[in-house]
Amino acid sequence: MKRFTFLSLFFIFYSTLLFSQKLVTELNSGDIRSALKLANIEIHKFNFSEADTVHNLTIYLDEIADDSIINHKEYNFGRWSNDLTKRQLKIMSKIDSAKDSVYFITLSHPGMQLSARFDISPEFCKNHAWMDVKQDEILYDKKTPLLFFGMFWEDEFNGQKVYRFCWGEEVTREMNNVSLDQIDHMILVSYELKD
Repeated sequence: MKRFTFLSLFFIFYSTLLFSQKLVTELNSGDIRSALKLANIEIHKFNFSEADTVHNLTIYLDEIADDSIINHKEYNFGRWSNDLTKRQLKIMSKIDSAKDSVYFITLSHPGMQLSARFDISPEFCKNHAWMDVKQDEILYDKKTPLLFFGMFWEDEFNGQKVYRFCWGEEVTREMNNVSLDQIDHMILVSYELKD
C-alpha cells in the first residue's frame, strides 16, 4: 500500500513538473508595454475618429509649477484628412532618469510629428509619472486636458518619509481632484478642436 501511495504521488508531482515549466515565447501588447516602461518610454494614444474633420487640432503643453504656468507651448496640427481611416494622436516620452533636467515629449499625428523640449528647474528634478485624465465626448472650441506628467509629492507613512503619486478617484477634465493640490510640478497636455 505504501508503494502504491508513493507511486501515485510520484506520478502526480512528476506530471505537474512536466507541464509547469513551459516557456511562452509569444509576446502580447501588455508585454511590450511593460518592456517599454522599464526603458522609461511611455506611449499614450487618443482616438479622434468621431471628431468633425472641419476643425483644426491644437495641442497645448503647459508646464505648471505651484499652480502657475511657467512654460507654454502650442502646436497646430491642422485639420484631419477626410480619407484617414484612423484619426489618432500619439504622445510619447522618454525620460532617462527621475533626476533628468530635460524632458522630451513627442506628439505624433498622421500629418506630422514633432518633439517638445522642457528644461526642468533643479527643484523639480524628482520622480514624475503620467496620469490620464478621464475622457468623455469630444469637445469643440474648448481647451480640454488629456493627461499630465506630474511630480511625486513628499508624505509621511508610519513615521517614514515617502514619495507618493496615488489617487483616490479619477482625475476629470475639470482638474479638481484633491490630490492635484499636492503636485508642485506637472506638464499638462490638452487639446482644442476649433474652426
